[in-house]
Amino acid sequence: MSTELPEFIEPLRLAQHERSLQGLMPIAQMARLQDSLCDNQGEISIVLQFQYDDQNRPVILGKIQGQLALLCQRCLQPMQYVLQREVVLFILKTGQSDEGLPETADFLTLEQNSLSLWDLVEDEIILSLPIVALHEQCPQNEYSLPDEIAQADRPNPFQLLAKLKKP
Repeated sequence: MSTELPEFIEPLRLAQHERSLQGLMPIAQMARLQDSLCDNQGEISIVLQFQYDDQNRPVILGKIQGQLALLCQRCLQPMQYVLQREVVLFILKTGQSDEGLPETADFLTLEQNSLSLWDLVEDEIILSLPIVALHEQCPQNEYSLPDEIAQADRPNPFQLLAKLKKP
């Protein structure tokens, strides 16, 4: 098992030899992910196993874990998002059909023998991000209305329409 992650890998060769890769990848190294983050500090833990499944199909199994700093879209405050991505990727060669794979299966089509492990991991992280990042409970901030003002009884603008309604 490797602790240093290479930039490029040959997934089919790794699957033939049933290799595993394990290591940490700095978040600052992921350029495409930066637009979705508030802070690029920290590292992501990666554990990937390359093997053949019971039907002799090459597959990548593993986990990608870490914490990402996202911006809450409700209160616009930074929030910590716990990333826990299970990876199951079937490896296909160019022109190979995805027939026979489970309908919910993700697959990776290889155009060359090698590919960028860093790009693969970054793609998986981007796919696991929430569509809209929100706190469970937003922290109080100076721009929030006090509860008594937010909950105040206001006249119902449709009350006049209720009077016009015929019984």
